[in-house]
Amino acid sequence: MVKIKQQIFNSENLKTQLLLAVAFVIVFAIFQDFLHSNFNHYNFYFSESLLFKCFWLLFLPLLLIQSKSLKTHLHQSKRSKAVVILLSIVLPSILHLLLFPVAVWMLSILFFDHSYSILATLNYTLSEDLYKYILIYGTAALVFAYRETSYRPINLPIAFLQKITVNTGRNHITVPVEDILFIAASAPYIAIHTAEKRYLHTATLKSIVDKLDPQQFIRVHKSTVINISKMVSYKSRLNGDYDLLLNNEETVRLSRNYAQPFKQLLHST
Repeated sequence: MVKIKQQIFNSENLKTQLLLAVAFVIVFAIFQDFLHSNFNHYNFYFSESLLFKCFWLLFLPLLLIQSKSLKTHLHQSKRSKAVVILLSIVLPSILHLLLFPVAVWMLSILFFDHSYSILATLNYTLSEDLYKYILIYGTAALVFAYRETSYRPINLPIAFLQKITVNTGRNHITVPVEDILFIAASAPYIAIHTAEKRYLHTATLKSIVDKLDPQQFIRVHKSTVINISKMVSYKSRLNGDYDLLLNNEETVRLSRNYAQPFKQLLHST
């Protein structure tokens, strides 16, 4: 059985969703400036409205950094989850407060005939936008934290290999896994041994072992895997190695390097 985590969103979906959300908010905010200028009878300047909407663009990278930071620190930090979440709200908010005036100042120098003061813009965003920082970064932190801590493990059975199809040159023969005594490397092939016959198969030993039930098949040598249910007895060679007697009276060597996991599996079955 394996545990698989259910993920609500993957990282690519998250980036796309944030980008679409920010684009929608910017368009809506510019339209709101246009309506406000008409209702209050002053000129609407699209370029200036767009300049100050870079406020919203900064959310995109900072929210992505916030999500990655939470993903890392929620599981690794020695602080409590509440402290980690609080810091993930406060730090991006402070960073956004500082970056926005600098961004407005730099863009106004590049594209306008005049520049906007960093201090004046900082005072403006503190008085007008502070609640937006707390609300957006706070909501995002809670959503990210919930997502990271609410994965539900699902136990699903692993589909181990039940049969191996061997090409004999003229025919394709299906060998049931339960009939296999042992599998040995026989470069450039592997040799599949049953009580009746030996089959050569074009695969690597590792690729086959990875697909077999580890409670039934175990490596006993760097070049050999046995079906433990086909073993009758084992006998020490007095040098750390063992001889394994299979139920067809064939003997397979157990290397000392694989003796410990072999014994553990043998005594657990």
